[in-house]
Order: sequence, then C-alpha cells, then structure tokens
Amino acid sequence: MKSARTEPVLDAAWRRRFQSTRCRQTSSLLRLLNDADTGVQYAAALKLAQMSDPAFISQLVDWFLQRRSRFALSVVSKINHPQVLNAFIQAFNNERWDEGHGRTAFRRDLQLAIAAFGEAAVSKLVPFLLSDTVEM
Repeated sequence: MKSARTEPVLDAAWRRRFQSTRCRQTSSLLRLLNDADTGVQYAAALKLAQMSDPAFISQLVDWFLQRRSRFALSVVSKINHPQVLNAFIQAFNNERWDEGHGRTAFRRDLQLAIAAFGEAAVSKLVPFLLSDTVEM
C-alpha cells in the first residue's frame, strides 16, 4: 500500500487565536475573558490562573459566576483561595436542584470542586444544608 501524500494545512483562525493567548500581555488576557469564542476565553483564563496573582482572582471568580459553565469551573477550581470557595458556595446555593436533567455534569463538578476545599467548605455548607432539603 502506498503512503498517502500529505500537504501542509494552515491552522484554522480559531486555533491561531487560541494559541496566541500564551504570549499575550495581562491586559489583553483580561479583555479576552469576554471574547465571543469560549475556547479563547478558556485559554486566557487558564493563563491568568497560572500566574497565581491575587489581583486576578476576583476577576476570574466574577468571570466564573457570570458563566457558571463547566469550562469556567475547571479553570477557577485550579485556584486555592477562600474567594473561590465563596464563589463555589454561591453557585451551589443558586443552583436549581429541583430541576431534572441538563446540568448534571456541572453539578457533579461543582460538588467535587467544593469538596477539594475540605474542612473549610463544611462550615460554609452547613447553613444551606440545614435550611433546605436538597436531593443530589
């Protein structure tokens, strides 16, 4: 069998934009958090989260709370900070647990992200769990 001849193919525009986040300055990364392309948002947020700069934590937390999506949760869950735990608890409290399907994966990942905070999360969850009956 002959080997197939391959020709170089140019990267798609989205891939170039995604990869270009690695060399961007901080100010442009912050602007990319509101980009229409969620892949670019994710790449910019990951880069900001890796910087471990406390100045970006509140912006990343706000970004997560605006989207409340799995990709935003996966980025913010890499940050071990009390403000992140507070955001997770807020998202947990605002989640409509009486709804059936649709957000099962997000709910599971949110529970795991809260559990990663261990004992610090328990004291914040007690009032919620005592006041409402939640079926998870």
